[in-house]
Amino acid sequence: MIEVTFYGRGGQGSVVGARLLAYAAVVEGKYGQQSQAPVGERRGAPVAGWVRIDDKKIRLRAPIISPDYLLVLDPGMVYTEDIEAGLKDTSTIILNSPKDVELKHKTI
Repeated sequence: MIEVTFYGRGGQGSVVGARLLAYAAVVEGKYGQQSQAPVGERRGAPVAGWVRIDDKKIRLRAPIISPDYLLVLDPGMVYTEDIEAGLKDTSTIILNSPKDVELKHKTI
């Protein structure tokens, strides 16, 4: 199973991006599941969208704690949110920024 977390701010498309990725998995013949953090969505507030993709039916409904891929839409969240919490050593971080950003454990 592949687990992906989208981090962003309300209005940036974290939830819609997660929904589209899950839909694309279904179109490709896989199982896709999308959910989001249970917070009041408002423009500018931190928002998380989660996606699971697998070849078999996905029965797990819990939030994603240790994603395989982390997409951060707002680079400022690196400084205000603990985006590295729960990441695996093999997790890939995709950060929407033209600059190198230093995280607690590595530079991306």
